Amino acid sequence: MALNGLAQKAAMRSCYDYNRRYIGILRSHGLPAGGCTAARLSVSTCRRGLCSNSLPQLHCLKFAAAEAIAARRARMARCFGALRTDSTPQEPASRQEAHVSSQHSQAQSDIVKNEAEANIVLRKPIPKNFIRETFLPHLEHNVAYNAHKFPPAVVLQIAIAYSKLPAFIRQRAIEDSLVETFIDRMVDYSAADCVQLLNTSLQLQGLRNLKVFREILKRLQDKHVFGSITVINRLGLVRNISRIVQRAHVLQGDTASVPLEVDMLDLGKYQASILKPWTLITSTLRCKELRKLCSDLVDFGGDALLPQLEYEMQTFDSNELCDLLGVFAERAERDSAKLDFPVIAILMQRIIELNDQTPLSNKLANVCSLCRLGVSHEGYLTMVAEEMRNPLKVNNIYHRHLARVLWAFSRFGMLNRVLESLMPHLERNSLHFEPSSIARLSQVYRGEAEAGEAPAELLGKLRDVVVRNVLHSLGQLNKMAPKQLLFFYTAVCYLHMLPEPLDYAACVAAKATGLPRYSESAPQPYDALLRAKDKTRSHILEAVLAAMEQLESDFDLSEIQRVVSLTMSLKHAHFVLDHLPRSWSRIVKEHEDEQM
Repeated sequence: MALNGLAQKAAMRSCYDYNRRYIGILRSHGLPAGGCTAARLSVSTCRRGLCSNSLPQLHCLKFAAAEAIAARRARMARCFGALRTDSTPQEPASRQEAHVSSQHSQAQSDIVKNEAEANIVLRKPIPKNFIRETFLPHLEHNVAYNAHKFPPAVVLQIAIAYSKLPAFIRQRAIEDSLVETFIDRMVDYSAADCVQLLNTSLQLQGLRNLKVFREILKRLQDKHVFGSITVINRLGLVRNISRIVQRAHVLQGDTASVPLEVDMLDLGKYQASILKPWTLITSTLRCKELRKLCSDLVDFGGDALLPQLEYEMQTFDSNELCDLLGVFAERAERDSAKLDFPVIAILMQRIIELNDQTPLSNKLANVCSLCRLGVSHEGYLTMVAEEMRNPLKVNNIYHRHLARVLWAFSRFGMLNRVLESLMPHLERNSLHFEPSSIARLSQVYRGEAEAGEAPAELLGKLRDVVVRNVLHSLGQLNKMAPKQLLFFYTAVCYLHMLPEPLDYAACVAAKATGLPRYSESAPQPYDALLRAKDKTRSHILEAVLAAMEQLESDFDLSEIQRVVSLTMSLKHAHFVLDHLPRSWSRIVKEHEDEQM
């Protein structure tokens, strides 16, 4: 009995342990509440000592737990079966749960993104005519009627920008409003601003409103403003005075030309006659008000500006004087100013004083600047021409300077003084000249050949230098920019290196048959150089036209017009118009209509 009692207790304990274990398994695998309840009943039954039925109950409990675990795994397999992308049997539960959470977050972010895109309202694009028909009219209206509310510096900047527009675009109401604002706010402008006011007012209205010029002159005569004028401001004021005098002479001057010869070499004569060009023009004006304004400006320039400018020029070195003369030459070409004689006289007097300290490159630059200004300074040109004959000074002359100085002396009619001494340097640098230098030299040759003043032998050597460079540059045409190709074509035209029309037509026809034939019916003095390179003039024109065809889209309108005008100006080049790129045909036709 004791053994039976012990066995019963051991069986009850074993049954109890199995029940507790499977209750935990059922809970972890999501067994329904009924299964857990049945397991608890089995535990309670074991506690009451119903050991006779404990073994069958244990087997039933194991079977129920196994079914619950299998059902749980089947549900999980159905949930994650669609998410698997590989052939592995199953993935760990933690990885599957992470995958599900990432898919859920991605879906939520897509929903949020779609909602945000649905809430965005896109603006309509600005119409093409908005700036021209809406924006600019509003700005112009604001400037025309509210310019007096702007700060003075802003008004000046607006006027400067507006004056740079073409005259047919500007509106008179805006110009009048800006100029009237200048007059009302004149006390707010400094000396540098007054220099700009003179230039801007002249560009905006010309001499239509003389009051603004009187107010500017009155402002400059103020002792506080006059004391702050710098040497650069004086140069600008003198130049603007010369432009005003020139504009007045064009508007109301006599038709007869006024002699404007000034001896700028003799200092005594120079100081006595520095204002002679201005005073002569001023005396010919018919309008009393305009004549009074020009007279006041000339007196202010002669009494207050030029003497002080001459004194301050003593501090300038040769490089600064060279740069100033170059700037005046550039502005004179742009503005067509011809009455800057007083300030040029001061510059040239100082340049002559520093001649011994001036390098040769600056002297040559001064000669070119005088040529661009149209001022023939006989004394200075003679000094430079004498130095060009010195072999020690021109031994290492730069080839670009060489071409420019020959062009400048040719324009002054003084090529005979320097050509013979510079010819060895020309021949030595014949293959180093750029297309721009070659165009200058070809222009020199053409002008001197027509004038017949230079020796024929020297002109022949100059022509051969240019021809050798043209032949050397033929292989580089495909690397040239449109501007360089234009210079090259200019040299070819001026040297008469174009073939005869019939010869080129025969060459084109023969090329179409597949058997190109190059022949020259009119011999030229440089044919020996062409034969030495196995080239003809048809070869040269063919290469130039091929390069133009290759770069036709890179040529701008001004460059095309130069090509067409150059071709039409030379009688022997008219046939080239028929062979220019087809896209230029409209421009060619316009020029032909103008000529007719």
